[in-house]
Amino acid sequence: MKSYRHMKSMAHAYAASWSRTTVTIYRGVQQTLPKKEEPVITVVEEADPRINVWVRAASALKKSGYIHPDAPFPFVESATVFIARSGGGKPVSIEARVEVYIGSATVSARFFPGGEFRFEVTTIADASTSITDIISRLIIERRASRR
Repeated sequence: MKSYRHMKSMAHAYAASWSRTTVTIYRGVQQTLPKKEEPVITVVEEADPRINVWVRAASALKKSGYIHPDAPFPFVESATVFIARSGGGKPVSIEARVEVYIGSATVSARFFPGGEFRFEVTTIADASTSITDIISRLIIERRASRR
């Protein structure tokens, strides 16, 4: 049993070394990936592509393997998050888009996995948290609500 666990962890590490999950946050609501606008934040992490897109995105935002620019992050009232997968010589593919609306009392997000609207999550706002913490929390709440 011990050797199976070891082989499984090696397989995850090998798969992750060939795949990257990129979480890119843009100011305002965007339907497609902007060509001329600079992102507010870009986070990249090597991740096993077999893991759920939401788990990979939340992990990338929490671990912050590569993040540009460095904190502190600007405050935005609305943002669009693009979650993409790349690697292994394949072109970048957008796996999901999330529209985030930050109000004075609540934060809401509309999730578009695969480009189609699927669900919405609303939670209580915390003005002291960064945009990456807000988005990570929304993604984690989305995962919990779908179980």
